[in-house]
Amino acid sequence: MNFGPQVLPEPELMCRETLRILKPSGVAGFTSWSQFGWHPSIKAVFPDFTLPPGLENKWTSSKVVTQTMIDLGFKDVVVTTNGNSAKMSVKQFTDVMEIAIPMLKEEGKKEKYVEYLMGQADAQGEVDMYWEALIATGKK
Repeated sequence: MNFGPQVLPEPELMCRETLRILKPSGVAGFTSWSQFGWHPSIKAVFPDFTLPPGLENKWTSSKVVTQTMIDLGFKDVVVTTNGNSAKMSVKQFTDVMEIAIPMLKEEGKKEKYVEYLMGQADAQGEVDMYWEALIATGKK
């Protein structure tokens, strides 16, 4: 399940059902974000910001994901991380973020965020965001 466990209220139920329907020796794979590229910049500008409920759960920790899968009955559990940087223009990035983070539509907040990002941008006006994903597999 691609980035599913992170947004489910009870990801264990999905894992249990996945394990139940797997054929003997079948392999299941799950991914979730362990680091959101935009989160550090939002926190730098708005220290009281909290992640939306669907993104704030224990599936951001490789130790927790590993132990949860083992506890649910998966065998040969392997959890790895894969990180990647992505560059985007400040305008393009803040336009997308305004949709994803509604508070940026409040008076003056997007402008404050743009100002911060422009201070972080390279000579081409692009910001570099580091994203890291957890990739978990386990057998029945």
